[in-house]
Amino acid sequence: MKSENQSISIPIIWFIILFVPLNSWGQEYEYEYSNEVGAGFGVSYIIGAGEFEGAFNVHYMRNFGKQKRFSIAPGFEAVFDEDGYVSANVAYGYRPIDFLYLALAPGIKFSREEPSEFIAGFKLLYEMSFRYFQAGPLFEYDWSPGNQYLLLGLYFGLGF
Repeated sequence: MKSENQSISIPIIWFIILFVPLNSWGQEYEYEYSNEVGAGFGVSYIIGAGEFEGAFNVHYMRNFGKQKRFSIAPGFEAVFDEDGYVSANVAYGYRPIDFLYLALAPGIKFSREEPSEFIAGFKLLYEMSFRYFQAGPLFEYDWSPGNQYLLLGLYFGLGF
């Protein structure tokens, strides 16, 4: 019988095995654009409930700064559990190194079963860039009063 920690660590190990070597493909990292639209798809683990559910997020990102390392990205996120929730947020991002994107995303969570409440998301993206197209593994931790979510998924973006 698998423990809960083993169930979570196996997908993380596969992400590392599959995607870290892919980053060696043509990583001439230069953002030639200031705008990006993107979406992430994955599996969200609801910590309090011990359940896995589908999750999705979408955003429009505006990159700025000398090397386009900073960004502001309004977006929407949804977790498809039985209660269901959608959140609207604004992610404030930074790329400390070329292929690593970190963001803090405060927002408002809307649920069918509960009143609207504050939610804070912490995002980590290992980004592989192929000219104007980006892809890579995505990890998120979302916190709201009474709930916590971990998301492991794939990110796809298009710069213009």
